[in-house]
Amino acid sequence: MLKCPNCSSKIPFYKPWLLTMNSSHITCSSCGEKLHANRKINSFIAQIGSILGMIIIIFFKFKFDFWMWMTIILWLLCNLLALTVFTRFEVEE
Repeated sequence: MLKCPNCSSKIPFYKPWLLTMNSSHITCSSCGEKLHANRKINSFIAQIGSILGMIIIIFFKFKFDFWMWMTIILWLLCNLLALTVFTRFEVEE
């Protein structure tokens, strides 16, 4: 479970999914601090996810059948799980 580095309160699991380039911070509901994600970790997750996505597409040779779609859904779920587990928040200065 993600925790606020300032007050150690729990952050909901879906919050890292809402981070984008334009909205790169969230606000802790307990202490009101603005938190931003560690970009090194998130960019690493994105690189691994992109490489795995390319391997999946090359493996199936662009044949979009049932197993390809199931693999893509599993790949997306793994990326969301990785974001949830490995994202670390820091207090904005």
